[in-house]
Amino acid sequence: MPSILTRPSGGGGGATPKSITLAVTDSGGNPITEAGFSSEIFLTATEAGFTATSYRFYAIDSLGVVVNIYEGANDNTSWSISLSGSIRLFAEASDDDENWAGVDVNFTVIGNPILDADEIYSIRLINGLYTGALINVRRSSDNATDDFYPDSNDRISDSSENGSGTALSTWLGGSDGFVTKWYDQQENADAIQITAGAQPQIASSGTVILQDGLATIDFGGANYFTTLATKATENTVYMVAKCDTFGGTKENTRLIDLHDGLASSSLILDGTATRMKNSSWQLTNTATNYNARDTNRHLFSAYFKSASNAFRRDAATETGSAGTSVSIAGTTSTIGIRGDFQNTTFLDGNIQEIIIFNNDQTSNQTVIEDNINNYYTIY
Repeated sequence: MPSILTRPSGGGGGATPKSITLAVTDSGGNPITEAGFSSEIFLTATEAGFTATSYRFYAIDSLGVVVNIYEGANDNTSWSISLSGSIRLFAEASDDDENWAGVDVNFTVIGNPILDADEIYSIRLINGLYTGALINVRRSSDNATDDFYPDSNDRISDSSENGSGTALSTWLGGSDGFVTKWYDQQENADAIQITAGAQPQIASSGTVILQDGLATIDFGGANYFTTLATKATENTVYMVAKCDTFGGTKENTRLIDLHDGLASSSLILDGTATRMKNSSWQLTNTATNYNARDTNRHLFSAYFKSASNAFRRDAATETGSAGTSVSIAGTTSTIGIRGDFQNTTFLDGNIQEIIIFNNDQTSNQTVIEDNINNYYTIY
């Protein structure tokens, strides 16, 4: 049966071979080799040749992303699938005498709502069918530009290479690096900045800028992107972002603006009070509330549709008073500034990922948020 495998791999020096089997079943106890994204599956490990006291279950996808499912004394667990595509499920067992055994199972995950997004901008490769570069970089020393591709871990790093096989850090040679294009992995609308002084930064003195151990694109208070993405009147946006400065000239910090800036669908961190706003729907909070603005990195989730707007931060729903909202379509979006380019709205912070849907994805929000958080470990 494909979903139950045995592999002897034990230690301890005894004459009895040490082995383990892993059974993967649905809620009815039926063996399965595939399931839908976010479905709950059940894993049971059975050892032979020794009595285990500790078990570990985990999963790895084709991009090398690891999800630790369970570690402890129980020989079984359940998991709501948060990876996609072809994955491997692992079980390991050990006892107090250093006997151990491990096994892995090939498993297929059907569907992933993130792959239905209209635009994907990220420092990691999300769309496994996308073969292009993640970013185009300008070198400060001579203004040369080049595309850079995912590294062996499928993300941007110092070792990301251009089309000639030269690593980003080598190509920079100690110079700063600025992003001229943040490529859309859905190939609908790249985020672009052709003006050198307005380009967000990816590397400093030849080294990629990091946020919590992963590459990030830094918006230093005067940088932004524009895209020519056609936006519907209904949108859902997921962003991994961090703001460094509020108040003063950053009183209406724009993370993203999907339309023209005035009548728009925007995700805003307001520096004049402890509040967050999206579009003209306003969330007013006090400093003691969970959603008081801060300078930490967060996963922001926003759904825009007239008075139906909804806002979440780190998978927790924000509450506030709903005002008069707008529901418009547009053909230009901005990242890091208001859509009408008011210089008081520049983002001073960084962004690692933006996923945009031209529809309502609130029914999939838990699945999408889990996928993002499993990668970035935000909350």
